[in-house]
Amino acid sequence: MMETFTATCTKDYDRHHYSVVNKDGTNKMFSSWELAQNYWWHTNRLGTLSHIDVIDHKTQSKGFGV
Repeated sequence: MMETFTATCTKDYDRHHYSVVNKDGTNKMFSSWELAQNYWWHTNRLGTLSHIDVIDHKTQSKGFGV
């Protein structure tokens, strides 16, 4: 049985990016969990995907004192 992620909060959460990784090492990036999960379920019919990496989203600095 495959484990799946369930959200613990319903608020928008955009602090991460998601990298869907193929077994050959290539990847496809997504800005939301929903897009990454949808891609996984519709693309992995042949079992070519390996995993999803969660990557911290780094925001641009707004300068001093902000």
